[in-house]
Amino acid sequence: MEARIINKDRRLYGPGPVKRVPKHYYSKMPPLRGFSLCATHAMVLGFVGALSYKFFMADPDTRAIEEYYKENPPK
Repeated sequence: MEARIINKDRRLYGPGPVKRVPKHYYSKMPPLRGFSLCATHAMVLGFVGALSYKFFMADPDTRAIEEYYKENPPK
């Protein structure tokens, strides 16, 4: 009985180079470049989503505060 786990799937774990074929856009790139592009795209998408929420939906929190002060003006 062996003391260590032996993986029998040679397609995933060798011997030799790993034969996994990347399926996605970022995984086909070198690791640092793929990670950097993925992070950059995520930040840009988040920024565009935040701007569209703030300006196209008229910032609901600020609108609620303004409505409160219209109904209850300060003394």
